[in-house]
This record gives sequence, structure tokens and C-alpha cells, in this order.
Amino acid sequence: MGKRRILMCAESSHVDSGFGNYTRNLLSRLYETGKYEIAELSAYRSPNMKKGFPWKIYPVVPIEGGPQDVEQKEIAKFDDPPPEANIEQKEIVNRYKSNPANAFGVWAFEAACYDFKPDIVFDVRDFWMLNFPEVSPFRPFFHWFVAPTIDSAPQRKEWLQTFANADTISGHTQWGVDYLASTNMGMNLVEPVNDAVNTDVFLPSHQPKEIIKQELGFNKDDIIIGSVMRNQKRKLIPNVIKIAKEVSKQVPNVKLYLHTSYPDMNGWDLPSLLVEHDAMDLVYMTYKCQACGAHFASTFKDSNTICHKCGKHAAVVCSVSNGVNEQELSNIFNSFDIYLQYAICEGFGIPPVEAAACGVPVVTIDHGAMAEIGSNIGADIIPVASEFRELETNADRVYPDDNKCIDVLVEKCKKIPEMSFLEKSKVRDQTREKLMSSYSWDKTAKTFENILDNIKLTGLQGKWDSAPQKSRTEVKVPQLPSHRKTINFITNYIMNTPHLTKTSTIQDIIKSLCLGYKMNGPNMHPFAFEDAVKSLEGLMHNKDLWEQVRIGEIDFPKPLEYIIKYPELDHLK
Repeated sequence: MGKRRILMCAESSHVDSGFGNYTRNLLSRLYETGKYEIAELSAYRSPNMKKGFPWKIYPVVPIEGGPQDVEQKEIAKFDDPPPEANIEQKEIVNRYKSNPANAFGVWAFEAACYDFKPDIVFDVRDFWMLNFPEVSPFRPFFHWFVAPTIDSAPQRKEWLQTFANADTISGHTQWGVDYLASTNMGMNLVEPVNDAVNTDVFLPSHQPKEIIKQELGFNKDDIIIGSVMRNQKRKLIPNVIKIAKEVSKQVPNVKLYLHTSYPDMNGWDLPSLLVEHDAMDLVYMTYKCQACGAHFASTFKDSNTICHKCGKHAAVVCSVSNGVNEQELSNIFNSFDIYLQYAICEGFGIPPVEAAACGVPVVTIDHGAMAEIGSNIGADIIPVASEFRELETNADRVYPDDNKCIDVLVEKCKKIPEMSFLEKSKVRDQTREKLMSSYSWDKTAKTFENILDNIKLTGLQGKWDSAPQKSRTEVKVPQLPSHRKTINFITNYIMNTPHLTKTSTIQDIIKSLCLGYKMNGPNMHPFAFEDAVKSLEGLMHNKDLWEQVRIGEIDFPKPLEYIIKYPELDHLK
């Protein structure tokens, strides 16, 4: 038997985000074992990007730069293709734009599967990013292993059903795995596959902290409360600014260093928050120069400003697409005296463990994954003040006790100037030691190895050369007493795809039929039996198309050729 073929559906290994770091660090270690054939369905990668990794990559985005590339936004987001775009380019882009879920890899998944023929497909993302393999025509041919980010409870019923439909399921924390077990939905649960930190990069600096502070743009005596987070609504940035303001009243030389993004789609209006809390001189952000590449900390100077290093007006607030590298981020962590994690929920939260790896004491919240990780790294844990049910997710979220957080931070900040060098070194070393014993990529990769090696392939899994699996289009639909029975009959006996009946897609069709309307975000649209049939016909057409491709009856779809030809592009050789 040859090497097991592993396809990871990922945000993208080249992106400096939590999921991006996870993909990059995990696949690097699995590849280095030499035990597997590795491939990545890369959500934010286009065929024009340099490959950069030794494993096989299938790019999802059909145009240069992807959705986050500012220079290409007129190509990625245009309503009317520009004149220079040829007919084929227009077709591909318009097809890509036709479904928002295509950005996660929906439209490219079958193409990658057809070319790579994976034994195992695994995904570590959120539900709305990972549910499409569930309805794939190729679902019978691969073992589906998922590790969703469980950030709160309860999880939506349809999400849990999708997780239960996976062949193997894990989580990013023991708390997440325990919650999934508590649902009693018969999931094949394995041990958690934790996020981790590259401890060879994220480590205490040899430079004195005072020097690092000055190089970044602070005074050497400043006491820095730091937080690294994407500018998203679930991140409690308004609370963090308010808390820092109150702490600064009692410890005058305190500064808040927010390594975050601005502007960010659906994120906080940071300038308004700074004005509201009179914190323009208190809060620092990271700027990255697009001319010389330098990064520095500065009070807010709009989304772009003059570079402190080269003097050009080319420095912009860091973002996912224009961020610092891991070494530069480690340097930023090393400027912090205290790290503060503050959010209504987290599926894991990599920045606190990166901070701890750099020897920075962490303050976090007594909720879910945050509490578990905080306990493992010796963090100060802030109690929850209140809970609320979030409408979008139907999950319980929390607000921490801001006053308690202020008290903890004031106490810690007042101690810092009084501590000797040896005392600070002891705190640093103890913090890092606790981190090292709990969260390392080598440990997580070894957990993955054990799971992958013990997976038993069943049925058609791994048998990509099996006999044709076509739909039974000659069967007629009888008169049945309920929408559920009718849809299940169509799925089982016409589409010849029994596993679809338990998927979130089919359950949503049944629900919409029973209600008479379908929810599309905040909007309601009438939904009749004809609409259900149309949706099912689309699924059946997709199944039959890819089955014909698999058995060689028709050619591979030309608009998707860039996905499978990506590794052979001339400029990448």
C-alpha cells in the first residue's frame, strides 16, 4: 500500500491569520515525516501567487491577489469586468462570484478531489467554511475528518448534525471536545488537535525590553498592556480601550498597544472609539511601511501615515494582507509587559499562547477555551460578569467583569517597576515553561499523525477507480404524506445518495418547505416545492457531472483547469 493521500481544506497557508498559521505549521510537519502525500485546497490563493511550499496546492481564487489584494480589487470585486479581461476570464470570475461560499473552496473542491484523489480530507475551520464536503459527489470516496472551532455552547443543531456526519471529529481544545461529547449525537470523537505556537520564533528576546520599546516608538519606562487581535465585533476592543484608560489614571505611564487592523470589514470604528474614551495619546497601533518594509508603533494617525524609518508617507495600519512576519510579531510581543485577551468567545486564540511563549504574563477570561488555555499557561483569569444569547449563532456569549480586570491590571502594572531583573526573568521563564509543556506544533502534529494512521478506510473510501455511481433518474416520485418523506425519497432513490438525507443542506430544504420561505441572511424569500426540486436537481446534476468526469465519459471542466494546473505554471518552476 502506498502513502496515504491527505487533502487539507484550509484558509490558506500563506496568510498570517490563526487558520493560516495552523495550516502552515501543521502541514509542514506532516510533510516532513515523509509518511503522506499532502495537498492543500487553499482558499485565499490565486494561480498568480508564488507557491512557496513543497506540498501540492490547489488555489481557489481565480484571479491575481484574491479578495484581500487592494491592487486587484477592481478585478476581484467588479460588477462589470474591465475591458482588458477576455471572455474566459469573465466567465471564470463571474462563476466564482456567483456564490459567496466559493471563497471557502466550494467551487474548487471537486476539481481538487478529482485530481488528487484523497484518502482523507480534513478541515479545521468554522462550520460555514467546512460543510461543503458533506454534499460533495465524491463524499463516498474519502474519509472526512473535521476539527471545528467550538467557541461557545450551544452550537446550532444543523452544525452539530454536520459534525456528526463526519467520519472522525475533533476540536481545538479539550473543552470543545467535551462539549461535542455532551450532545450525545454519536460523533466519532478523538483527542483535541490544539492550536499551538512556533516556540523557535516566539521566544524571549535577548534584547532588554526597554530597548525594544524604544525601537518601536515607546519610552523605555512605559508599561505596555498589549493585545493582538483581528478587528472583529466579537473582540471587545471598546472594553479594552475603556479598561486601559481607567488603568492609566492609576498608573500614569501605562500604554495600550493594540496590534489590530483598520479599516476592517464589519470591524470597530477605531477612531470614534479613541475619541469617545479620550484615548488618542494612550493607544498605539502597528504601522507597516509599504516603501521600506519597516514596522513601528504609533498613536493613531489615520489608516496611513509617514514612516518613522524612511520618512515616506507610505506606512499603513497592519492587516492580514499587509502584516508583520512571525519574527516581527515576536518582537512586538516582547515589548509587552502584560498580554490581555478580551473577547465574547474564542475557539482557541493563538495570540495568548504566542505571548506566553515570549514570556509575557497573560490575562484572559473565565469562559470556554479561553479559561482552559489560561489555566494551562498560568494566566490571571477574569470572571464573567454576564451572559447573553447571540442571535446569529444561538450560542451563549459572555461579557467579562471590566472592574475586576481593571483591578488585576492595576495591581500587576504597579508591581512591574518594583520588580528586580531577576524577578522579571523568573516570571518570564515560568510563563514560557508552562506554555512549552502544553502547546507546541510538534505535539499537535504528532497527535494528527496518530489520528491519521489509525483511521480505517471503509466502503468506497480511497477506491477512486470503482464502478460508476450514477443517479437513478428513471424512478418516479410517489405521492407521499410529508415534505420530509418526499425529499428523503428523492435523495435515496432518485439521486441515489442516501448520506445526503442527514446533511444540513437537505435539512434546510425540508425546513424551508415546511415554513414556506427560505432565509437568506436577514431576508425571507418564498420557497415552494418547485424551489426544492430545483435545488435537488442542482445537486444531482453536480453529482452526475463529476461522476462522468471521474469515469472518463466527459472532459474535465475547462474553467477549473487553473486549479489542477497550478503547480505546473511556468513562472513557478
